[in-house]
Amino acid sequence: MKKIIVVLLMVICITGCGEKKEELKSEGFTLSYQNTSFTLGELFDVNKYGTEYTYSETESCAFEDKDRIYTYEDYEVTTYTLNNEERVLSIYFLNPNMKTTEGLSIGDTIQKMQELYGTDYEQDANLYTYKKDHTNLKIIVEDEIVKSIEYYNIVE
Repeated sequence: MKKIIVVLLMVICITGCGEKKEELKSEGFTLSYQNTSFTLGELFDVNKYGTEYTYSETESCAFEDKDRIYTYEDYEVTTYTLNNEERVLSIYFLNPNMKTTEGLSIGDTIQKMQELYGTDYEQDANLYTYKKDHTNLKIIVEDEIVKSIEYYNIVE
């Protein structure tokens, strides 16, 4: 009887941990592009983002290794190393070909931004920051037009 109780407790613990991991995956902003979903903070897989890219790196002021920058045709991915794992720090749009999951792209109006994301943002001059769990969506607007879009992971 004691063995059955121990086994049941182990199953409950394992099931509970599995559910928590699934919840963590759904937190924050995600980006869908060409039928692929990108999550900030996920392990970086260079092949997931595309085959043609340029690569550069810079000393990291916040992490244990270098920041790596992978520049693709329509976007740039910056990664960081934490516990010997390369993870996605940010995704920066390079042109209007990229759209957020909700449909915003460079060249759209501030009105469209507010229609898609609302007005619950922090504003610092022309930088609008939407926060969702451990991620930010940073949008720069000039003359009522979106000029820059970046998804950014907040790493604690």
